Amino acid sequence: NVTITSSGSTVRNNGDVACRPMWKVTPSGTSVTITVGGSTFTVTGTTSGTVIWIDSDTMEVWNAAKTALLTKDSTGAFPVLAAGNNTVTGSGWSKLVISKRERYI
Repeated sequence: NVTITSSGSTVRNNGDVACRPMWKVTPSGTSVTITVGGSTFTVTGTTSGTVIWIDSDTMEVWNAAKTALLTKDSTGAFPVLAAGNNTVTGSGWSKLVISKRERYI
């Protein structure tokens, strides 16, 4: 896992194809935005300090306990990591923990 706490951080995907990570997000407000590779993903209705999960593989957004589906509150393309270095920017979060799920062909 990779943890980032500031917008503009670089995350490396060591795989040789794009991967669809699981993102553990700690919001700092009522809306979270994550931008990777020019694509922006937004979740609204978040609560500061209450973790949400973004699963880019299954294209679902869950609350902290994974008991409530929040996908309806999201817009944009689910964030993926291209092979190599990726700059992760955004707002409305204080911490992202990224389970990269690197892939190789």
